[in-house]
Amino acid sequence: MHRLDPVAAAAGEEPPAAAKSTAEEAEPGMLAAPRRRPLAGRALPVRLLEELSYRVAQATALLALLLTLCVIGALLLQVFFRYVLDEPLAWTDEAAIFFFAWLMLLLATIGVRERTHVRFTFIVNALPHKLAGAVDILIMLLITAFGAVLVMTGQDLLDLVWGNLSPAVHYPLQALYFSLPIVGALLVLHAVTNLAIGPAMPSKES
Repeated sequence: MHRLDPVAAAAGEEPPAAAKSTAEEAEPGMLAAPRRRPLAGRALPVRLLEELSYRVAQATALLALLLTLCVIGALLLQVFFRYVLDEPLAWTDEAAIFFFAWLMLLLATIGVRERTHVRFTFIVNALPHKLAGAVDILIMLLITAFGAVLVMTGQDLLDLVWGNLSPAVHYPLQALYFSLPIVGALLVLHAVTNLAIGPAMPSKES
């Protein structure tokens, strides 16, 4: 699948054949590290917003890596104590769920920034470029709205669980539900950045 440069896509321009090949090779996978998008010639607020989004995504990716190690470590401990020592631990499952919940939500925010979130690309690919760009803008607007809802509802959930403890580990439940407003804010940041840069649409195959 080829990907247009966001700046060229916003201007409705077709990339040359060589540029298409480069874009195709550089297209990230779901687990790729965040990329800094070159925005030479764009307005200063757009470049600053992209730099903020990139730095935040980098920090998010590092945190996601640490959480992955924590999930794996908790599960390995459970297997070792249950099947080797025959003394299963009571807290490893709950700890793994805690780390996994944060991990998946944080990775979703990187997916929005890199446009690797789940979507039906075959539908967008079949549309004319301008209409595909409009669909991309609509998706980012919906993600922005969803992120804002997460921020507001997450705060309400924090009020409900504040002071309660988890059953096994006895960590404060707000440590888990803090993920909702934080992830909501990250979704808003990355989606608004994509809106400011402009739609990036897959090109038609000749």
